[in-house]
Amino acid sequence: MVGLSESSGPTSARRRVFEPSGYFTAMVLGVAFSGFLMLPQVARGDDAVRVVMLRQLASGIKPDTKYSFIQPVVSTPVFWVLDRLHFGAFAVTLIPMLWLAMWCVAMWSVLSVERSKAFAHHAIVLAVVSLLGAYLVGFGSDVFAALGISAGVVCGLLARRLGWRIVAWTVLLITAANTPVMVAAVGVIALWLSASTRRLRYLLLPVGVFGLMVLESTLVTGSLSWTRYTRAIEQGNMQLLPWGEMSGFGWPLWSGVVAVLFSFGRGLIFFIPQLWNGPMRGSDALARADRSLWCATLALVPLYGMWWAWYGGVTFGPRFFLLAVVPAAMAGASVVCDAGLSPLRTVVCATATLASLWVAFAGAVFHVTTTAFDTCVSGGGFQNEALCLYTPEYSGLWAPLWAADPIGLRAAVFAVAIIILVAPTLFVLGSSLRPAGVRALRLARLHLGGKWSL
Repeated sequence: MVGLSESSGPTSARRRVFEPSGYFTAMVLGVAFSGFLMLPQVARGDDAVRVVMLRQLASGIKPDTKYSFIQPVVSTPVFWVLDRLHFGAFAVTLIPMLWLAMWCVAMWSVLSVERSKAFAHHAIVLAVVSLLGAYLVGFGSDVFAALGISAGVVCGLLARRLGWRIVAWTVLLITAANTPVMVAAVGVIALWLSASTRRLRYLLLPVGVFGLMVLESTLVTGSLSWTRYTRAIEQGNMQLLPWGEMSGFGWPLWSGVVAVLFSFGRGLIFFIPQLWNGPMRGSDALARADRSLWCATLALVPLYGMWWAWYGGVTFGPRFFLLAVVPAAMAGASVVCDAGLSPLRTVVCATATLASLWVAFAGAVFHVTTTAFDTCVSGGGFQNEALCLYTPEYSGLWAPLWAADPIGLRAAVFAVAIIILVAPTLFVLGSSLRPAGVRALRLARLHLGGKWSL
């Protein structure tokens, strides 16, 4: 970890930044959560359907939809209590916050023991100030799956007590079963863990996910089936692209993979900047957990790349890949806590952290900006939607720089809250760079201060 200043004794505040306690982490997270709750809830597309499902289940009505009942059923008891306590719109908004709060507690309890409190603090902060934070104002299944699968892998491998490991793997099974494609991601995780530990028991994970999917679909439909998604053929019409009308997994693989990674409107390289840090170093259990999540993310890229809506529909960014936020955050935390890394790697991490701050702010505040969205769907048929996928001007990430969408007081309060959350991490990175910066300035001054001539 970065050392404290030797010129003067570290102050109490400085010590809290470099050696964060659980209390300090909880305090800054509380500030950030308050900022998120200042923002209005936004339920677009699939999120809106799941909110309706939640309200129907709470009222004793069985929804008629292709989407999984798992996420709404798990959330219904919490929603029922909050609704009876007259939380109003917050009865839905608070649920992802509660998911995240439980995730933070679970990750802290494991990471602080396995590595250090500083590592746990920065990993949690970098996960919140990211694309994940951009989606906390909704009710998306992708947040549900990302938090459950990542906590399941990390805590399932590293928790000290058998009971907690069982709970962690159970959470993974439940949250993954909510999204059918995640059975592939869990399958890759299982293969990696089995190969790296030479234990075959991990191969039961995808079997368990698939079994829960079949059970849920069969109970809902009343007949044996593994998913209800196959009953509805989804398609889109890309007028500006040579593919024209698309359906199912009909998108060309090479185009989908390149777009998922690099397109201005949905590319992972822009929307999850902490991926620039690469996987964590080391060969311990935590590094294995990190690499298994990386493998799952890499497996999802070609899989979703062939899906006709690889971009995630009318959403801010690549929501299908929210799982990637967690291994990227742990990789960033390892850079923050490693004083022996080169200044270049520290600069990359600091730049990625600042970029992630913008991702979280732009997504949570602007979502899909009104100006850009109206342009992309002009004519009512989403015929210009490719503009939002490939051009920076109409990307949800960059359009706020020119669009006239206003920033109100609540958005300003939210901005201050997440800046407070990530400021200690940026301070530690800046302190790591200070010696190299001082040396560079000294050399530049000596060079420029020499004798000049024509």
